Amino acid sequence: MTNVLNVRSFVRRGGLICSIASLVLINFIRMNFRKIIGRAGEDQAVEFLKNKGLEILACNFSTREGEVDIVARDNETIIFVEVKTRNSNKFGSAIESVTDQKLEKIVIAGERWLIENNLENSDWRIDVIAIQNKKIEWIKGV
Repeated sequence: MTNVLNVRSFVRRGGLICSIASLVLINFIRMNFRKIIGRAGEDQAVEFLKNKGLEILACNFSTREGEVDIVARDNETIIFVEVKTRNSNKFGSAIESVTDQKLEKIVIAGERWLIENNLENSDWRIDVIAIQNKKIEWIKGV
């Protein structure tokens, strides 16, 4: 009976509501932090590719089936770039987070981009830019 009374007084004082609100706020901050880190990495990757002489054709092209972070052109080759940014190796390296399933989604979105831009007969490839601890690694033709 005392546990029931303690819960009731806790709820009455707003404790449960505050706890739930805190959890919601923490999750919101985590999600936005990931988006901010991801966007900063994509911006860094765009500048990196421009400095390497590539032409940036599109950023964040998405379809129902998938998304391409960056679409670039290197001479006559269209490049679909997946950008992965990590601050630590706690959950694996940036490159390790690019799964076969993710690559399939990039292929589908990339083919859609080619069709929409009348470039379906172009040569293309998928590259990954892995940014970890401010170090950029460019993996071509994954």
